[in-house]
Amino acid sequence: MYRWVEREDGVELEIEDESPEAIVKEALVAFGDLLTEERGGDPVTHHIGLAAADHQALLTEWVNELIRLAAADGFVPERVEKLALADDALEAEVGGQRDIPRAPLKPLSYHDLEMGTDEEGVWHAHLTFDR
Repeated sequence: MYRWVEREDGVELEIEDESPEAIVKEALVAFGDLLTEERGGDPVTHHIGLAAADHQALLTEWVNELIRLAAADGFVPERVEKLALADDALEAEVGGQRDIPRAPLKPLSYHDLEMGTDEEGVWHAHLTFDR
């Protein structure tokens, strides 16, 4: 489950789900919904391979790659077709459409994102995007 919170200088994304894999998938869907509500662009698939120190850093890199693909290719992500997530690496095939996304977002830094579990074992992520 995700929720967008509008700010004066950007937006915040809050995600709650059962696992790091589910957080990664939900972040992609949320990001695609932020870029456009329209469907029907040319179908496109991208391979994403990332390495980072931990899940929080991987999520930062994941979202930054989605921002880069949106800016460079007009890519609007819609689904994760394949995902392999380890403690320090991520491999994925993602599908979506080529469209003209809304105003681009600035890349995230590690400090713009928080990720972890609560005392009940539910995973949470909080991302802050500046425009």
